[in-house]
Amino acid sequence: MKSGLTAKDLRLTHKYMLTAAECDARGTISPALMTERIIEVATQHANLLGIGYADLSQHGIGWVLSRMALCMQRWPRFNRNFALHTWIEDVNRLYSTRCMRITGEDGDTIGEARTIWAAINTADRTPADISILGLDSLVIGADGISVPRPGRIPPCSAEDVRASYTWRYSDIDINRHVNSVRYIETMLDIWPLEHYDTHRIAQLDIIYQHECLCGQTVAVAARDVAVTTHEIQQIPTSAPLQASDVELLRDGKRVCAAHIVWKEG
Repeated sequence: MKSGLTAKDLRLTHKYMLTAAECDARGTISPALMTERIIEVATQHANLLGIGYADLSQHGIGWVLSRMALCMQRWPRFNRNFALHTWIEDVNRLYSTRCMRITGEDGDTIGEARTIWAAINTADRTPADISILGLDSLVIGADGISVPRPGRIPPCSAEDVRASYTWRYSDIDINRHVNSVRYIETMLDIWPLEHYDTHRIAQLDIIYQHECLCGQTVAVAARDVAVTTHEIQQIPTSAPLQASDVELLRDGKRVCAAHIVWKEG
């Protein structure tokens, strides 16, 4: 951790403008790209605080995204500016929780996210103890973020398998395993384009459980589930809501799972 940090350093804001090449078919940012931006801003802030890749690698430690909850009132649109604001909510011996507030061009809040980052020993991929880093002084708290941490996602059944996918070169990142964003894209690709013409994602919870490597094949399973009372209260809309659970399985073992709340319209 860097010395001499000020209160201003404990938060980071990064502004973006959505280009045509970054849009989905409806002219908005995709959930996968929004996740990529969330990871990007978290990485930049960790570097600023002195707890990024280069700093932690000296201790043989690295960060991996373990869970994310993303709730969007509306998605940034083509040629519009938006911003991500981030800070550390809390830390414990094994995890750090980071909040994100997403604002539109006029500065109003259009989305929120909670990300949970696990510390691992890079040599053997086992959990690492980050209490030695003394991160308590970096903690701000929730600061109004209301999206809950991702909860348990029940398993799908064998009858729910809809597709399979073999990981290739373009799916792999610097750690030589599948990039976090590619799991999301692979799960969302099981719905046809016509589904996205009439539905938007209002909430996306994702849990990463095991890593995948190039050449491995996963099954993609999905099923419709009931929208909970809490989700109805959490999502400010008069449009009908639907929900789905999705998981990726390698040799029958879950590697990643997501819970999606869809908003019609």
